[in-house]
Amino acid sequence: MNTRVEDDQQWFAEFLKRRHAEKRPPVGDEKRLLAGFYGYRGRQEIDALCGVSAFALRNFDLDYKWKAFLCEHIGEEADHGEHYIKAADKLYPGDDHWLESAEWEGAYGAWRRWIFPIGERGMPGFIMGLLFQVEGYGGLCAPIHQAWDAPEVIEWRLNHQLVDEDDHEKFIVDAVRKIMDRCTPQERDKLLATIRLYEQDLMRNGYLGDERLHLGLFIERLGASKEQYGPPLRWRRNRLWREWFGCEAPPVQWPVWFAKVGINPEA
Repeated sequence: MNTRVEDDQQWFAEFLKRRHAEKRPPVGDEKRLLAGFYGYRGRQEIDALCGVSAFALRNFDLDYKWKAFLCEHIGEEADHGEHYIKAADKLYPGDDHWLESAEWEGAYGAWRRWIFPIGERGMPGFIMGLLFQVEGYGGLCAPIHQAWDAPEVIEWRLNHQLVDEDDHEKFIVDAVRKIMDRCTPQERDKLLATIRLYEQDLMRNGYLGDERLHLGLFIERLGASKEQYGPPLRWRRNRLWREWFGCEAPPVQWPVWFAKVGINPEA
C-alpha cells in the first residue's frame, strides 16, 4: 500500500473520531426526531442495501466468491438496520420504528428511486455503482449527519458497523482492481468514462443531489454542519479514485444545492 493511501486512511479514522466527539446526546423533542431518523435509516439499510445485493444474486452470473460476499453483505446490512431500529425504539418507545412512516418514507424516501437502478446497469456497473455510492460517499456522509447522537449508537457504529464496512470495502476494492487489471487500455478508458458519467448522475439526481434529504433533513432538522460537505467530501472522492481506480479524480460538477447554501468542496 502506498504512503498516500495510508495517509488517507489515517486522516479518515481521525476525522470520524473527531466528528463523533463533537456530538452530544439528544434532549427533549430531539429524541423523537433522532429516533425517527434511526428507524428510517434502519429500514432503508434492510430495504435498499439488502435489496440491491439480492437483485444481484438473482440476476447476475456470479462466481461463488461474489455470491458468498453478497450473502454476507445482506446479513450484515440487515443486522445494521435492525440495530438502528432497536436503538430508535429504545430512544423513543412511543413509536413503532419497524413500520414505514409517511413522515419519513413519504418525505425522504429517496433510496428506492436512486439505488435500485444501480442493479439494472449489470455487472460490473453494479460493482462500481453500488460501492461508489454506498461504500464510497455513503461511508463518509452516513456517520456524520446529525449534530447529536445516542452515545451507545456512536460506540456501536465506531466499533462494530464501520468494521463491517471496512471489510466490505476491502473485498470490493480487490474486485475492482481485478476488473481493471483484466481490461485492455481501451476497455479501461471506456469503463472509467462510464464511472464518470455515473458519478455525475449521483451529483445531479442521486443521493448527494437530493436537496430535500441533505439540506431539508440533515442540515436544517438534524443540525449537520455544512462544513462536513466541503473539503471532507472532496477528500473522500479523491481517495476513491486513487485507491479504487488507480488514478486522480476527474473534474466533477457538485450538486446544485451546494452553491445555493454556500458549500464549496474545492475551497
